[in-house]
Amino acid sequence: MTIDCVVRDISEVGAKIRVNGSVAPPDQFSLRVELDAMWVDCEVIWRDGEFLGVRFLNEIKKVATTRLQIIQNGHRNSVLRKLK
Repeated sequence: MTIDCVVRDISEVGAKIRVNGSVAPPDQFSLRVELDAMWVDCEVIWRDGEFLGVRFLNEIKKVATTRLQIIQNGHRNSVLRKLK
């Protein structure tokens, strides 16, 4: 299962995450942030509505990604950078 989220605050040991939708994340999950090419296992330590506080269970891993960052300008898309 994949759940979209927004990382609001991040440190070396944990993060504050905002989750939209009706599906609540499990107590343990893997967080992957494609634009930062990171992947880390997490454990929820608090919940407040759509916000979660998580602690990292291991070191942040760097992973390969192919996602694009784009700016939409009218009917054209301009590629800002491509991560490999």
